[in-house]
Amino acid sequence: MGNPNLSDVYAYITITGFFFLFLYYLILIAQKQMNEDKPLQKIDDFVKTNGYSYDFVLVYHVFDEDEKNGKFTAFQLKYSMREVIELLTLAQLQTSYFYSCQRDEVYIKIRATPDRIKAEASRVKYRLLLDHLRLRAKTATGAKSEGKWIWKPFVLDDTERLSPLSPYQYIYGAYDNNPDLQSLYKNYTITDTIKSIFKPIDRIKLIISIVNAKPSDGGAGLPLNDMVLKEVIMAAMPLHDYEELKALQKRWLILWSYPWEQPVDDIKDYFGERIALYFLYLQHYVTLLIVPAVLGFITYAVKVVFVKPENFLMPYFTAFMVLWSTFFIEFWKQRQSDAAMRWGVVGYEEEEQDRPQFEGKATTSPVDGSDTTYFPSDEKFRRYLYVNLIIFLMLCGVILIVAAIFTFQYFVVSNPTAFPSIGGISLGTTIVSLLNAVVIAVLNYVYINIA
Repeated sequence: MGNPNLSDVYAYITITGFFFLFLYYLILIAQKQMNEDKPLQKIDDFVKTNGYSYDFVLVYHVFDEDEKNGKFTAFQLKYSMREVIELLTLAQLQTSYFYSCQRDEVYIKIRATPDRIKAEASRVKYRLLLDHLRLRAKTATGAKSEGKWIWKPFVLDDTERLSPLSPYQYIYGAYDNNPDLQSLYKNYTITDTIKSIFKPIDRIKLIISIVNAKPSDGGAGLPLNDMVLKEVIMAAMPLHDYEELKALQKRWLILWSYPWEQPVDDIKDYFGERIALYFLYLQHYVTLLIVPAVLGFITYAVKVVFVKPENFLMPYFTAFMVLWSTFFIEFWKQRQSDAAMRWGVVGYEEEEQDRPQFEGKATTSPVDGSDTTYFPSDEKFRRYLYVNLIIFLMLCGVILIVAAIFTFQYFVVSNPTAFPSIGGISLGTTIVSLLNAVVIAVLNYVYINIA
């Protein structure tokens, strides 16, 4: 009686072994690709002085003669390649453009000088991490003007150790061009001899801000999301720094490492907070799965050893999983809040931009007078009714289709001789399986097109 269960165990062990071999093979492929020779970066005076080169690129499609004869939209004509380069130059951004190898695409690379980055950071009040040691020293000395205190010295101490962090750690402040404040911002190593208060991801964010900003604010006035959506450009994306990427890979792509050892902060510094938050969640998820995985293995081992249909551990394991799912969510809320504080993205939701597909009326906010986009409530209600009607009809259609398949399946089971068998497999059950697969594919296609 034990053979079937033991064969299942052997099958699971074999599948797990193949999985790890496949994962190891993928890591080897990634390492090989990163170790391949990359095109050498042009070392010009800008790179020698600042330690970095181009950070962003726009990709234009090169149209052939037949495509040129087609009609372009007014939006596409407004943001032609020549016009875009002129707008970027007026926004004090440096550009370099060249053809792809196939000469069917043009790449416009973009970079900004440190002074231009600082000016934009000051305009948008970009939040930067403050150096906790220099901040402590600054607060301890205070500030005077003409012999009078602007603010008096003070010191924050946590003598009772109520927090594992220092009172001065992970404090972010809006960037200010004031020379007296530059020493307060944390410095990051760009090269062996060059340091900057802006990480590469900060430069990319600020370049995007300059490109999107209105010309009246010193920007280029290019709506990048709309330009991609309306096929003015093929893509708008940041450029990789392969040396930094290789360094991150060595710390990250490791087969045998604990899930809580993933370099999430390094991922944040290279890819940004959004990507890092995703991997932080995976880290949290896999870490907390260790205990249920061990208990689940013990529960399954008991079933294999005793070979009984009822496992006396199953009710306890089920109760544990109910509690685990609750604690999992609560612990994640705490972990997420901690990461938001350390990464300086508390209140990030307030800065979300409208989606490119969003079409509303430009108006002035009655709260603070800022420019905003308003969507009429009557139109919103009309669309709400329309969408819910479609969802209701689709649900009714799905219910009818599923009911028809189950009815046909009941007929097949009740009449085993109604369909021939091939190799001991009833053709009726095969038809039922095919119908399920076809229905899923068709409904998925319909949903994607309607949505």
